[in-house]
Amino acid sequence: IGKELQPHGTAQFPCAGYSAVYTDKPEDVIPWHWHEEIELVYLSKGTLQCAVGNRRFPLRKGEALFINTGIPHAFFEESCIPYEDSDIVFHPRLIYGDVGSIFYEKYILPLMRCPSMAGFAFRKDLDWQREAALSIKEAVTVCRTKPELYEFTVREALTNVFTLLLRHNSGELQQTEARSSFLMERVKRML
Repeated sequence: IGKELQPHGTAQFPCAGYSAVYTDKPEDVIPWHWHEEIELVYLSKGTLQCAVGNRRFPLRKGEALFINTGIPHAFFEESCIPYEDSDIVFHPRLIYGDVGSIFYEKYILPLMRCPSMAGFAFRKDLDWQREAALSIKEAVTVCRTKPELYEFTVREALTNVFTLLLRHNSGELQQTEARSSFLMERVKRML
């Protein structure tokens, strides 16, 4: 399958929200793919196995997942338990604005380049992670229902997710190694 070519949102608002119910049918498995956008997943029912790069993230109801830009990933149901998830897929410029901005240079670029931040699971047992998961859920819901001024609400919720993620993982972002290792680039070419 490889690089996902489906556009997510528009050039004016590069963001799209999705919601799906998955059963034990083979076609419900989301195969390996990657895209330039960031993806946030909120699990509202069941359990889900997420493969992100070379890591596995089991998710339970009420938990969420950050998938960094350009990282191969796939979703698999766990033990034939149906699940429901909500995803928001967006270009990171929705958060940083222009390349060269303080948001890009100081925060988002280091996050996108951080090898240990290919993926990150937001669990229910820590307050800040639960808050981030609920912000992801809100962003998806608002993006899908499109009430008046929804673009501001979506961006605000996503900014909250990134503020929490960056605040609680600043040590990880101090790494200077480029995120895209030789192996990751090779996997992307194979897909």
